[in-house]
Amino acid sequence: MLSFEVLGEPMGKERPRKGWNRSFYTPQKTRNYEQRVALEAIAVIFKLKLTAPVFPEEPVQVTLDIFSLRLKSDGDNVLKAVLDALNKIAYTDDKQVERLKVYRHHSEPAGICVAVEATNRSELSLENGIFRSRHY
Repeated sequence: MLSFEVLGEPMGKERPRKGWNRSFYTPQKTRNYEQRVALEAIAVIFKLKLTAPVFPEEPVQVTLDIFSLRLKSDGDNVLKAVLDALNKIAYTDDKQVERLKVYRHHSEPAGICVAVEATNRSELSLENGIFRSRHY
C-alpha cells in the first residue's frame, strides 16, 4: 500500500484551456497542484525504498479523503487531479484503477489523504450484494 498526505487547500482539476495556437493545455494552477501530489507520493516511495510505478500492472483501489472547511472544488475534480498526478508513480496508467472511494470532511487542517493499494479481483463486486464474488 502507498499512502500519503498533501497539506493545503485541495484543488480540483481545471478544464483544459485553448491556447493562442489552437492547441489545448492544462492550466498552470492544476499542473502545480498535480506536481505537489506527485512529489509527496515520490517522497514516500523513496522513503520506503520502493520503485515507481509501485503497482506496474495490477488493478488498484484509490481512497481519497478530502479535508476542507471551504470545499470549493468538487470531489470528482480533486480525484481527477490526484489520479493524473499518480500516473507512472503509483501505477503505470490510471486505467488500472478499478475501485474508487472518495470521502469529504468538513474540517481542518485542509488537505488530502491518499491511499493506493492492489485490488483483489475476486473481491470486486457490487456493494449491494447482487454479485458477491466475481472471478476473472
